[in-house]
Amino acid sequence: MTTQQATADKFAAKWNLTVHGLVAETHRAVVYKVDGPMGPSALKLYKKLGSAGEGDAVPFLKNLEPGVGVQIYQSNFVRTAVLMEWLEGPSLDVLVENGQENEAVQHLSYIAAKVHETPFRRQFLYRRAAPEYKAELAKMRTKLGADDTPQELDRAIGLLDQLIDTTVQEHVTHGDLGYPNIILTADGPRLIDPKGMRSDPALEFAKSLTPPGAQDVTHDLTARIERHAETMAAAINTAPIRVIQWTATAVAYNTFRLRKNTSYRSASLPLLTTLLDLAER
Repeated sequence: MTTQQATADKFAAKWNLTVHGLVAETHRAVVYKVDGPMGPSALKLYKKLGSAGEGDAVPFLKNLEPGVGVQIYQSNFVRTAVLMEWLEGPSLDVLVENGQENEAVQHLSYIAAKVHETPFRRQFLYRRAAPEYKAELAKMRTKLGADDTPQELDRAIGLLDQLIDTTVQEHVTHGDLGYPNIILTADGPRLIDPKGMRSDPALEFAKSLTPPGAQDVTHDLTARIERHAETMAAAINTAPIRVIQWTATAVAYNTFRLRKNTSYRSASLPLLTTLLDLAER
């Protein structure tokens, strides 16, 4: 018996659950489908305390209005075990794969608007994104030195400084709002797996504005970014250029993090350059 299975059995006994089997596993957590007092449910077990910034997922979800996020039924004190409702339906990335990307963008934008409208309590609990971005990009610039710093890194740092200076108010955001983290149920879209962060609300769309692994920059991709930025920006009453600008800084953050290898960095630069060009128009 694995350690995760033993832990699942422990909470099953404690919370009166019947475990049906493992349905998902990442390096951060495992998810079991179970039956319990509330009917079909999901038991999520984090592999370590505060797993990769997801320790605030529970209070985040409890702040949301009913019907926006997955409902939390129970959690242990340190939030390493969470019992939540079982959501039936495809994730939005299935819609994208089936050629329904515009519909997926509408659903995602709707969810982002609902999060934006939520009056979160105890906002100080949530990590701030901008200082993390700024610190990581500065580390990489220091490591590379003035002679070896790519112009994309300098451009991204300058853009980030500009965005920080013009941010009127930070909001609590999902922090990882991509298509896989929204389930399209019979009653509408519902979000799952929030990290819970504080940022300019325009940063919420950074994961979904550009397709994962996009490396071949074409006119169609550029037009797609601009079109979807308009839909996303309208949902939170901001300017499309701001969504693009924050996406550019997020891509730069992922591209130039110290733990990223050089091959990943090289593959990411064409997309980053395109986003910076759009952001500086």
